[in-house]
Amino acid sequence: MVIRPKNTHPEQVHVRSRTALARLALALVLPLTAASCADIAGNRVEHLQRKENKMILIDTRTPEEYAAGHLPGAILIPHDRIPAEIESCAPDHSARILLYCRSGRRAEAAKAAMEAAGYTAVENLGGIAEAAEKLQLDIVQ
Repeated sequence: MVIRPKNTHPEQVHVRSRTALARLALALVLPLTAASCADIAGNRVEHLQRKENKMILIDTRTPEEYAAGHLPGAILIPHDRIPAEIESCAPDHSARILLYCRSGRRAEAAKAAMEAAGYTAVENLGGIAEAAEKLQLDIVQ
């Protein structure tokens, strides 16, 4: 038996449930973006190794896209937050920084913002599938 508010169509309840579920998922994922240089995917060691080798991998997609699948060791910084957050993740402006998104467009916008901020070794790997192939990595959740 399904209990629902009076005068509510069953489809409205379903939509409300999906909306509530989406909000809950977002509430769980968004705090991860606040600490974008922290251990987001449980790959702190791999991230540190890449950082020591002066290579930082950044996913410029949304938190929802990142949660659905990303490259191991990637740091999530949505493209529109790059100017505010990149300095904390990559204080060395000569570090090799690899960017990807879904198709390459947002990564290109992030690359332009980083170059305007003085970063000298930024590379757009394109979309996630293309980046995975270039780096020989599997997409993980």
